[in-house]
Amino acid sequence: MNFNDMTSYELLEMFSQLQSHSSFDRKAPTWTPRLLKIKEILDYFQIKYVTKHYVVNGFEDRYFTNFYISFGMENDNEGILFLAHHDINNEISENCQDNTSSVCHILEMIKTLKDKPLSRPVHFALVDSEEHVNLYCCGSQVLSEDIHNGSFGKLDICINLELTGLGEHIWASTFEKYPDVCDKYIKMLDANKVSTPFNDAYVLAIHDVPSMCIGILDDKDIKVASENTGYPYIWALCHSMEDTFDKISKEDMHVFQNKLINLI
Repeated sequence: MNFNDMTSYELLEMFSQLQSHSSFDRKAPTWTPRLLKIKEILDYFQIKYVTKHYVVNGFEDRYFTNFYISFGMENDNEGILFLAHHDINNEISENCQDNTSSVCHILEMIKTLKDKPLSRPVHFALVDSEEHVNLYCCGSQVLSEDIHNGSFGKLDICINLELTGLGEHIWASTFEKYPDVCDKYIKMLDANKVSTPFNDAYVLAIHDVPSMCIGILDDKDIKVASENTGYPYIWALCHSMEDTFDKISKEDMHVFQNKLINLI
């Protein structure tokens, strides 16, 4: 397959048609159809990546997998790391908002940046087992260990992508222990501060890694999230059969992708 001209939106359409295994399937193979597709895309663009397999308590019959990609490591400036969880809760859902749209944004960023000169290191992590909601045994916890071990050099911040398929407004969920660096990126993104459910940025923050979570919402939902007056409709799609490709916006994903690139 030719991936050269595929945007995050077009990659998402492809992934939405690919049935894979739930993060809770104890008998799933290490290389699920979803992981094989991610690997196929990275190999197609001849991207160097690190594959990190690990075991989750209670799921000893299978391995879980993180992918790490780094560009610009020859530069001594503080780097930025983008991450998204690639695992899914419901194997028969299309899982477009949660969280395949974010995976596809990262894959498009990798394609865009792979041959560009960079003023600082840029890293990407596609992490597993977020759906288990376990602070001490998940892909972002494994990532935090690798960050502290120096695998990514000096980092300014980690930016976690969640629910990034529909919406004109960027939201950001941050943590009190990292106000200065988070406020800097909120200003760059012109983002709305919101509170969110569990996500990988929270895991990283618990493990002393500067982090924030960002996504997009439409006019109605950003008001609900910003004012904390209810639960946004788009977030309620998570894990459901209603999380389908027809609800995704090509234009919104394009605008958001450009916002991400501008952070670099």
